[in-house]
Amino acid sequence: MKEFEDQLTPITRRIEELTRSVRTMTGGTSANVKELLEQQHRYRRQRERIEERLNHLLRTDLALALAGKPLRDQVCATIRSEIKRTEWLASKNHTQEKLDHILGGLEAKEPPISPELTEHQLVVLRQRISNVWEALWHPPPADCATEERHTYLTEGERRKVIERLDKIERLGVAELEQLLADHDDATIQDNRLGHQIAALSGVEDRIREDMNELERLNQQAGHLRVLQGDLTRQVQADTAELSRLRAEAGRMVARHDSAQPSLARAAKGENIAALIEEAIEDLYPKYVSRLGDEMTTIYKQLAHKTLVKKIQIARDCSVKLLGDKGHNIRSMDSSAGEDQIFALALIAAIAKVSGIKVPIVMDTPLARLDPDHRSNVLKYFAAHAGEQVIFLSQPDEVHGSYLKVIRDRVCKAYHIEFEELEDGVGKAHVRSGYFPHEEV
Repeated sequence: MKEFEDQLTPITRRIEELTRSVRTMTGGTSANVKELLEQQHRYRRQRERIEERLNHLLRTDLALALAGKPLRDQVCATIRSEIKRTEWLASKNHTQEKLDHILGGLEAKEPPISPELTEHQLVVLRQRISNVWEALWHPPPADCATEERHTYLTEGERRKVIERLDKIERLGVAELEQLLADHDDATIQDNRLGHQIAALSGVEDRIREDMNELERLNQQAGHLRVLQGDLTRQVQADTAELSRLRAEAGRMVARHDSAQPSLARAAKGENIAALIEEAIEDLYPKYVSRLGDEMTTIYKQLAHKTLVKKIQIARDCSVKLLGDKGHNIRSMDSSAGEDQIFALALIAAIAKVSGIKVPIVMDTPLARLDPDHRSNVLKYFAAHAGEQVIFLSQPDEVHGSYLKVIRDRVCKAYHIEFEELEDGVGKAHVRSGYFPHEEV
């Protein structure tokens, strides 16, 4: 702002000097020259204001007006139909609560219905009432939108858009013509006054030079005032934006301060994760190879077939079951029992390679296995698996000869009895001892 003031001060001073010079050369009175110059200045300011108004119209309403009435009508119709849809959905959702209340009333015991409706009749009655209610709302009103395209607008914003577009209809050609006519008139008056001032003296050349300079300086001063006005408006807009950003920054600083403990913990977590990833990268090849070797040994103990000679686990965790000639047996179709043996061998190998003694819980692990596989699995996990193994089994899984395999390793046995209460709801009771026909 000070820059414009510094530029305007010498220009204004020079305009005053030229005005005095013209008054002296023309021999006219100070009042005459001053009056002519003031009139000329008023017309120029009027022209500048008209140009500002035209520029404003070009940037705002005129651009919308040039888009054409059909397009504006289409937008208004679309937004009105979306408002109608919003009102329709609100009414429908409001009555939905009443429908739920009506349907709930069908379950009431009073007054009794005789004969009492069956469950099927109740379902049909509910469906018919729902269908009748749905028919009340379908099809939606003819002027209701099938979908909402302007979901980013609230209902109040939609109405403001319609009001703005309706206002464009009132922007007629007459207003533009009047503005242009006023602009032409101000220009003509400006030129007329310039000629009058020049005609007051016989020293036309000198006056013309001074007047030309006056004109140039007035234009320059007018241009600086326009720039000054634009800058003032920009400063006001920037000030408002700065206030908004400062408020936002304050909220972000508050969130940042409140998040410091979490950020510190997250930073520690990231460091730990990086260390874990680095350790995995270093140890991965070693443990994958060892896992394959352990899995081979365990698989041979569990499976009664001797087709698999080696289990090979690649770096990308792909697994091959190699036979005598290195053929990948896993590419062949396997039975559900063989897949179960493979999974059990993998679990046991992971437990052994990890070196961590943890309880192992196995839920019906023998259901899909044949008798030989069942015995092998029970023998292995009873002898090698961890400090504690918990078998969850059905009566036909671990009994008779299978139970004898692990009898000397069983520490405690329970069986779970289910008690049905009503309507499919029940509770379980845990009893000491194994299945009623087997004792441990």
